[in-house]
Amino acid sequence: MISNSNPYNEYFDCLPEDFVGRRDEIWKIMNVLARPSGQAHLEIKGLPETGKSRLISYIKYLLTPEKSPSLKKRDWQTKIAEKYTALNCNSMFVVQVSFSQIPFGMHPFQYLYNRFHETYKDYLSFERLIKHQYPIIDYQEKFRSVDEIIRKLGSEISILNERLIYSVLLLDDFDKIFANQIVSKQEVNLLRSIRDQVAIILFTEKSLSKVNPDASSSPFFQSMPAESLSSLSEDEARKFL
Repeated sequence: MISNSNPYNEYFDCLPEDFVGRRDEIWKIMNVLARPSGQAHLEIKGLPETGKSRLISYIKYLLTPEKSPSLKKRDWQTKIAEKYTALNCNSMFVVQVSFSQIPFGMHPFQYLYNRFHETYKDYLSFERLIKHQYPIIDYQEKFRSVDEIIRKLGSEISILNERLIYSVLLLDDFDKIFANQIVSKQEVNLLRSIRDQVAIILFTEKSLSKVNPDASSSPFFQSMPAESLSSLSEDEARKFL
């Protein structure tokens, strides 16, 4: 495992009472999610301890109506609800992946696939299956290659798209999988096959070009805008404390 010290990993939600500020960043992310397929991508860069994981956990909370029953009570939360209509989808399926949590020896894309299925298993309920005919997706435990992992993931995302379920991948600590050549440029290129089917928000601490210049030159990153996570304002910092 790369690291396991961040409390705001994929298994914990950041609730409104635990979150302060970041209004501009939230708006930017929501606007990106409303873009047409193939354009809903963004990289957010921030130094350690600037609240990236807290932000990504809060975004997941906001995009999950069951967890956020007061979704329409705030102005920008109302905007989130409008995204569903703009995207012509029944719902959003939000997957948070903290790459700092990867078990030792597991390929990052296998971990991505596992988290996709863990989240979907939690996402399903009897009510959803009956009312919206959500598909049951079979989990595949072993793969012969990284290419097979991505092809399987892509086919399952396509199944959800056919049911108007829009997948959103929130990928935290994405830069860490580039360290020590864990992921190659050729493997990153495989992600292009799913890029046009999902929304992808990357969160990084270090510039990918500095961590792994070869892999960061992958066409997967072409035309992907990047934003820097600003510091909290003095008033926001005071509220946070």
